[in-house]
Amino acid sequence: MLKGDNYDEWASDIQTALKARRKFGFLNGTITSPVLPYTQDDWNTLHAMLISWLMNTIDPEVKSTLSKYKDAKRLWDTLKSRFAMVNGPRIQQIKSAISQFEQTKTMSVATYFGKLTALWEELNTYEPLITCSCCKDCTAGQEHEKRRDNNRLHQFLMGLYTDYHAQTRANILSQDPLPSLDRAYQLVVQDERVRLAKGVPDDKPLDAVGFAVRSSSNKATQEASDGQKDRIDKSLLVCTHCKKRGHVISGCFELIGYPDWWPGSSKVQGGGSGRGKPHPQGRGKPPARANAAAAGSRGSSNNSSTPAASSSVSSSVFSAEQWKALAGFIGNTKIPDDRLNGPIEGADWDEC
Repeated sequence: MLKGDNYDEWASDIQTALKARRKFGFLNGTITSPVLPYTQDDWNTLHAMLISWLMNTIDPEVKSTLSKYKDAKRLWDTLKSRFAMVNGPRIQQIKSAISQFEQTKTMSVATYFGKLTALWEELNTYEPLITCSCCKDCTAGQEHEKRRDNNRLHQFLMGLYTDYHAQTRANILSQDPLPSLDRAYQLVVQDERVRLAKGVPDDKPLDAVGFAVRSSSNKATQEASDGQKDRIDKSLLVCTHCKKRGHVISGCFELIGYPDWWPGSSKVQGGGSGRGKPHPQGRGKPPARANAAAAGSRGSSNNSSTPAASSSVSSSVFSAEQWKALAGFIGNTKIPDDRLNGPIEGADWDEC
């Protein structure tokens, strides 16, 4: 239906329909009068039929603005002068739409090619092929048609979805001479059918994506994650040996010995044979939070009843209860009464 803004499409369809009935010559002025054996009455009857056809294809709102006509050519010329637009802007709009039109991930090749063909056909209305009648052997029209088909081939290949048809597109463009547009369409459709037959998933599984993200993290990120695990809140833990908070008996430094990075004065290692020499501050290793409470209250919260334990010495002397707790880790080992206690201060282990 002619609605005013679609005159070009409407006129093209009317022209095709009337040419099929050999009647378009009455509208473009090719047939101007009746020819024997036809009479004037035949002429008037034919024009009335053409006017009826045209009016039945016009929107009622637009039809109400038209006058009554008895000549079909006058009606045709009036509609053209009133509703036909300048072709320049529309041609540019169509060419822009063709250059930007692309196949989406969910669009089939047949749908993509059909929409692209509709734009090409509309452009043909405004830019028909060049024709030449200078001689019978002129090939200008054929050369123009060949160039137009090559342009359409490139436009079709450029708009294909790259993730699916990149290899097929490269294979087509590598041929010399280039195949026809119809042949290229067949090759792309075959590639689509093969891909669908294999059942290749469009998206990667979520597990694979998660693995890719995890594998791309660097070593520093992993170390930071491990350090976060170590920094679990241990404020509610209570050691059954030293009765201090922040650790359990399996990690008590009074039993297993103080590590090298422990700040402050020298500590006697639980299982080592060191001389008890002072360790320097700041080895670059942070103190463990599990024994943070023990470090802060060691000078005032020692449970030992010996004078050495109450002094500010750096060595630790095991009491009877401590030896029994230590023996619990090793097994049912009898603790001798003449066990060796470490020196309090200033003694040399080599001399013992």
